[in-house]
Amino acid sequence: MKQTKLLLIIFILIFVKTGCVADNKVHKKEIIQATEILKKINKSEQIKYVNVVVKGDLDFTSANNKVIIAKGLIRVYISSPVTFVNCKFEGKVSAYKKDENDNLNYCIFEKNLTMINCEFNDEVNFRETNFSGAVNFSSSSFDKKIIFEGAVFNNKDNYFTDCYFKDEFRGQRIFVKGNISFLKSTFVNKARFQRAVFKGNAQFGAVKFLEYTDFGSITVQNGILFNHSDFSKKAKFNNSILYGRTEFMHCQFSLIAEFKNVLFYGPVKFTETNFQDNLDLENSKFLLGIPETKDAVLPDSSKINLNNTQYSIFKNLKISEIK
Repeated sequence: MKQTKLLLIIFILIFVKTGCVADNKVHKKEIIQATEILKKINKSEQIKYVNVVVKGDLDFTSANNKVIIAKGLIRVYISSPVTFVNCKFEGKVSAYKKDENDNLNYCIFEKNLTMINCEFNDEVNFRETNFSGAVNFSSSSFDKKIIFEGAVFNNKDNYFTDCYFKDEFRGQRIFVKGNISFLKSTFVNKARFQRAVFKGNAQFGAVKFLEYTDFGSITVQNGILFNHSDFSKKAKFNNSILYGRTEFMHCQFSLIAEFKNVLFYGPVKFTETNFQDNLDLENSKFLLGIPETKDAVLPDSSKINLNNTQYSIFKNLKISEIK
C-alpha cells in the first residue's frame, strides 16, 4: 500500500513538473529580428508569426519592390500576406517615411494585413498607406502615436475593435471604401478623424473617448454609429455630411458637443443620451425631420444652440435618391 502511494506521489510530481515546463514553453515568446521579416517580404514569402517579440524597427518602406511614380515620390509594394498574432513590437512599425534623398516612400499592401492582439511599444505609422486586402488590428494596444492619416482601406471589412490607443490617434483623411469598426476601443489621448470618408458603415459603438475628439468635415455614405460611447472632453462633428443613419443612443457627453453646419440626410437618434454641457446644432439641417431625442438629458445649466437649424420631412424619400 505504501509503495502504491509512493508511486502515485512520484507520478504527480513528474506530471506537475512537465506540465509547468510545457506551459512555460507555450507562453515564452520567441525573439525575431525585424530584418529577418523584411528578408521574407523581399522574397514574397508569406509572413505569419504567433507569440513572438519583434526586435528593431519594422520599416516596410525598406522592402525592395519600389516604383518611382513621380519626382520625389516612391511607392513600395508589399505582395506578401502579413499576419501577426499575440506579438510584441519593441521598435517602430512604419509604412511611410522620407528617405535621405527627400523622397516620400509609402506602401501598398496587396494582401491582408493582420495584427491581432499585438502590443506596439513605439510609434506606428501607416500614413498614406493603401490597403488592398483586409485590415485587422483587433484587441491590440498602442503605447505611442498612431498615424493612419490619408490611408486608403479598399476591403469590404476592416477592424480596430477592442483596441487601446494610449497616445494620439491621427486618422485624418482616411478613405474607407467598405466598413470599419472601432467597437469597444479606448482613445486615451486625442482622436482625430477630420475629413475622413466612410463609404460603408463606421462603427464607433461602446468607445471611450477620454480626450478631445474631432470628426469635423467627415463624409459618411451609410451609417455611423456611436451608441453607448463616452466623450469625456470636447467633441466636434462640424461641417460633416451624413447620408445614412446617425446614432448617438445611450451616449455620455461630459463637455460641449458641436454639430454645427452638419447635413443629416438620414434618420438621427440621440435616444437616452446625456449631455452634461452645451449642445450646438447651429446651421445644421435634418432632412428627414426632427431627430429622435426620447429620454435625452440636458441639464438646466446647459444650453442648446438651435440658431438657423432646419428640419424637413420627406416621408416618401429614399436615402438612395438623395445621395
